[in-house]
Amino acid sequence: MTTKRNAPAGEAHKWEFKARFRRHAFGWKSQPAITRIKQAVAEIKKVAKKDAVLAAEGAVVFLERVSPALEHVDSSSGAIGTAVNNAIAELVPTIANAPADAKTRDSWLERLFAAYQDDGIPYIEWLGDHWGTLCASKEVASAWADRLIGTVKLAWSPDPSLRGFFKGTTNCLSALVAAERYDDVLALLELAPYKMWHSHQYGVKALAAMGKKAEALSYAAEGRGLNDSPIAIARACEEVLLSSGLVDEAYRRYGLEANQAGTYLATFRAVAKRYPHKPASEILGDLVKTTPGAEGKWFAAAKDAGLYDEASRLRVALRVTRRRSRGQRATMRTSSPRSGSVPGSSPCTGSCRATAMRSPAPMCGTPTARRWPRPSGTEAAPRRRSASASWSPPSRPAASSRRCWGGSSGCDTCSRPASLPGTDLSRVGMTTKKTPSEDSAGAGPCWTSAWKGCWLGARLNRVKSPGSRLEARRLPKQPGASRHGRGADEPPFRARPSRGG
Repeated sequence: MTTKRNAPAGEAHKWEFKARFRRHAFGWKSQPAITRIKQAVAEIKKVAKKDAVLAAEGAVVFLERVSPALEHVDSSSGAIGTAVNNAIAELVPTIANAPADAKTRDSWLERLFAAYQDDGIPYIEWLGDHWGTLCASKEVASAWADRLIGTVKLAWSPDPSLRGFFKGTTNCLSALVAAERYDDVLALLELAPYKMWHSHQYGVKALAAMGKKAEALSYAAEGRGLNDSPIAIARACEEVLLSSGLVDEAYRRYGLEANQAGTYLATFRAVAKRYPHKPASEILGDLVKTTPGAEGKWFAAAKDAGLYDEASRLRVALRVTRRRSRGQRATMRTSSPRSGSVPGSSPCTGSCRATAMRSPAPMCGTPTARRWPRPSGTEAAPRRRSASASWSPPSRPAASSRRCWGGSSGCDTCSRPASLPGTDLSRVGMTTKKTPSEDSAGAGPCWTSAWKGCWLGARLNRVKSPGSRLEARRLPKQPGASRHGRGADEPPFRARPSRGG
């Protein structure tokens, strides 16, 4: 007769999220991973209504698997990190409040600490802040503190050769606070080689638990580092004052800063929820004073609170703020390098150059054209000015005198080299024919088309036989547009070798 072995409850229950949270199970998109995290938390909380120990076992399994599964997810937006932190905040009470025996809880803590040490991204680093809560008793917390405090002292040693980074520092401080060993917390923080709110906050908690409220607030102000969040410090100080019953002082000193949210409306709602005894008009007035010059941003908060008179006044202020913003953007555009803010340049006056789509684009600043050898018997090309002198295009001559010399001495229209020997002028609608006398001179006159003020050197195509005579001819108009940007009003051009002289 065979007997059936009773498996543990955690092994007997089949968790649906285990198959979804494998190593490298998710790609770079964060939204599928966020959805699976929410589903896993919902599954664990559903089981917690029937079996708290089984739910705690599932929470430990989830925290072991979540970081390896999310290694390839793009976390640049912070959405996936927020989802994991929210999951940790919901699952920590499930593990801490489970009525498990000492052996089971020690096994959970060992598995969680191993997953915490192997967290490479890291995603579950916030688990260290909850370590004292996970211990669930002073005795277990004190045992973990004794286990980790030696390594923390070595990591914070005054000797640079011994000093290093220990990932269990936060776990140790959290366990010391949970074990109510407040003097050890303050003594250990004295060894820290730098002030950082991430570890300094446990000193504030220790002083507040000892009943030294004023010392705790001073300790928090002294521990403010360069890169520390003022909102996190304000929240800790607000908790100290609220625990002492000083609600008005907490609101006056830290209430508005500690309850900041992602939007103005969310900030107003957070403050109003935190201090329900305060009138909505008073809270709104205090929040408006914190943003001078942007009072209109609180219009939605005033409307949500039913303060319609105040909302009407803020609506006017919002319009003024938007006009001011548009004026600042316009000032930035006019003062940009394209508009002449760079020394040695001047604002754009309308001269154009060719672009990849044959559309005119502004050409501002000092000219950068090269000086080409001027053919004999021609007028002098416009002299190149220094980079420090401001430049503006010369006045346009009459249509009959707009001439660009083939020898590239310069263009009378745009003061830039117009054509080079052996180039295809058909791309810009120009026609050139060289006479023997002009060939001997090395230059030939060409006439610009209606496309004016162009920088020809960037748009012309070289011909394989630069010595042959060329004739650029305009073809009949063709309807429709092409991928080169030519429409019905701008027909294509084609160049072919001329047969006549």
